[in-house]
Amino acid sequence: MRHILEQNDKYSCAIAPQDAAAGAHVSSWYDMAAYGSAAFVVQAGADTDDVVCQVYQATNSSGTSAKTMTNGPQSGTVTLTGDGSTAQCDVIECTDRDLDVANLFTHVKIQMTVGGQGTCLISSVLDRGNCRHANTTMPT
Repeated sequence: MRHILEQNDKYSCAIAPQDAAAGAHVSSWYDMAAYGSAAFVVQAGADTDDVVCQVYQATNSSGTSAKTMTNGPQSGTVTLTGDGSTAQCDVIECTDRDLDVANLFTHVKIQMTVGGQGTCLISSVLDRGNCRHANTTMPT
């Protein structure tokens, strides 16, 4: 059994549930310095539009030197395929090893881009915690 307090988990509402128009919708930047892993749970309502979800990394909370996350299990990207009848959900995971720590990248955010012409219900939750491996030495 996992004990949240022992794992140093922190949950954040990255993108509040909203009926989003076509285009990009982004979260705030989240500091990963005290955490070994991040999991963005992304959700889209039953719609015909696809929603492309991409994790970005930066060197600070202002988004300095921001770039896409290209490492990790999904290379930082998932597409929620709209079939018009079923809500979609997926998880984008990354660890401190996936961040460009050599160049002082310590922050992450999620961008959800709604395709099509209409609106789509979207949301994202971020779970930051510790990994099973030893943390990478994060820049100070």
